[in-house]
Amino acid sequence: MSTTIYFAETKDFKLLKSRLTDTEGEFRVYLYADTSNVKIPKDIIKSLPKIGNYLVWEDIAGFDSSQLVNHIVFMIGQYMMLEEQFEFFIATKTQRYAKTVELLQREGVLIDVIAPEEPTSQPAKKRRGRPPKAKIAQEETAQPKRGRGRPRKNPVIEPAVIETPKKKRGRPKKQAEEPKKTKSAKSRKPRTEKEITNAEVKAKLAAFPSTDADVEQIQKVLFGLGKVKRPKIDQKLGDLIKTRLGIGDNEAMSLVDKLKATGMMDNSGKGDRIRYKD
Repeated sequence: MSTTIYFAETKDFKLLKSRLTDTEGEFRVYLYADTSNVKIPKDIIKSLPKIGNYLVWEDIAGFDSSQLVNHIVFMIGQYMMLEEQFEFFIATKTQRYAKTVELLQREGVLIDVIAPEEPTSQPAKKRRGRPPKAKIAQEETAQPKRGRGRPRKNPVIEPAVIETPKKKRGRPKKQAEEPKKTKSAKSRKPRTEKEITNAEVKAKLAAFPSTDADVEQIQKVLFGLGKVKRPKIDQKLGDLIKTRLGIGDNEAMSLVDKLKATGMMDNSGKGDRIRYKD
């Protein structure tokens, strides 16, 4: 089953609400918010517990439209490098992504736009009461004034002679129709999800050793996941550790620091995000 990736700005999040509840399988939402001048809508805050770790906030303070498009294309390129199958959607009320989506589709990327539905046209309401009376033009009611003297004779207008075009002899020539060119769809190899073997996990544990049993247990969990499925911020990693080990916040964040001390990751990613080095 493919993983669905959504991109949307906070003002367009309503277009995704029904999609997220009906989506089967894994998905991830990249939500772009201008933190310098934005109020997070209430419907997004209510949806956070349902979305959980699958929502990624991206700060676009000071971004223009081209920088936002470039970031979406960059993220799609990062996912396409992985040996998994992905499907992408951009939720928007504007046409700013139309050319970008068309270009990516020509390159074989499974991407589409989620746009608002067009409102159905309603019949015109009938007005109550009697219909208004038709106004009579003044030109029809006013009688022309008669001039003095004898009436002028109407000039005789000779009918114009219309020349009919001469027909050419022989059969009419048929216009040759150009054959329509059919575009052949590009064949795309199905992506297969790469399985991580126990030998690979042991090799990574040897590369980043630790004497702490809890640290080694969390390392096995992280090394057994693909890099896309791993937590990208410290708080999300701490939540994973609390769920796995059943410990409190302080102990979980202490284990996060111990994991960094092994050298397997650091916060050199964009916006202090976790970057894994295995």
